[in-house]
Amino acid sequence: MRADRADKVKTAMVLAAGLGTRMRPLTLLTPKPLIEIAGRSLIDRKIDLLVSLGIERVVVNTFYLPEQIEAQLAKRKDVEIIISREEERLETGGGVLNALHLLGEKPFIVTSSDVVYEDETGVAKLIDAHDPDGMGSMLLHPVRTAWGYEGSGDFDLNMEKITWKQGDHASHVFTTTQILNPHVFANPIIKSQPKMFSLREVYNVHLPQMKGVENCCKWYHVGTVDAVDALNNLLSA
Repeated sequence: MRADRADKVKTAMVLAAGLGTRMRPLTLLTPKPLIEIAGRSLIDRKIDLLVSLGIERVVVNTFYLPEQIEAQLAKRKDVEIIISREEERLETGGGVLNALHLLGEKPFIVTSSDVVYEDETGVAKLIDAHDPDGMGSMLLHPVRTAWGYEGSGDFDLNMEKITWKQGDHASHVFTTTQILNPHVFANPIIKSQPKMFSLREVYNVHLPQMKGVENCCKWYHVGTVDAVDALNNLLSA
């Protein structure tokens, strides 16, 4: 691992508070982050990746069936894990803002537990490319090679410039992994949001000052029961 990479980002947040409605019936009794792929839960896979990149502290927000997630994470001794339990739904933006005091004053990774990377190279590339003085960086994957993804994409990527293609076909899909500087939440527009809001509001304000990085490894989108079955078969083989 590059020494300067560990110096750039030491903290991450894994978003794990979703209801997992698209994965029912699997998520009726089990929270989505605890669904297993080839014998390893989604959230443990993501934390494994973060630890391999030198992350020292991981904040995890919980809401749906929180006790199960918290019990699973309590078994880990390889990284500091801090739980940010939400008593009401806050969505992605509200969840990060609610945990901001736990994330510190330096740039931090935000990622979800329901995507799987073949290895750590894509996120490593994101960390290497991130400007610590910038607003943030986003890891994007080409739509044409996005496993399990059937949408029309999110962004076009030209060099490092990101263009949001809302309501239109785009060349890249957001992998859910990004690096944010905490001061993006100091903008008056963001501060005026209701408690429950999406990170899309952050992108609405700061996207022109954010850097795009293309993912360089296989990326698996695990959004449905069929995708869980297919990825289990693929990775188990």
